[in-house]
Amino acid sequence: MKPGKYTLQLHQRTAFDWALTWRDDADSIVDLSSHGAVFQVRRDYLLADPIGELASIDGGITLSATSPNIIVHITRDFLVDLPSNNMEQEDWIYGLKIFVPNAENTSTQTLLEGRLILSPAAARVDT
Repeated sequence: MKPGKYTLQLHQRTAFDWALTWRDDADSIVDLSSHGAVFQVRRDYLLADPIGELASIDGGITLSATSPNIIVHITRDFLVDLPSNNMEQEDWIYGLKIFVPNAENTSTQTLLEGRLILSPAAARVDT
């Protein structure tokens, strides 16, 4: 299966819960309650290490058997930690992968990938 493509536009210093529902070919909701997930952000595809990462193992992503079966918890701190010159929009890339933890033959599937556009925060309560 090819990953879906989606441009995600966010504002620095804000929080966002990205709720998604993954369905199979029969349009049934996929039970992800026994799966793991990771959301990684990079400057470009050639970088080996992500600049930011959220995972189901640490509560950054919630997986379930019902809709929405994927919720990516993009926190204010996660967005603040992404390097930015705070003068203009920053373009990043992201990938959302699903896997079965502790499986003998772990298969990882990229569900979504695309651009993450981060807009700087003009108004700030704190720095």
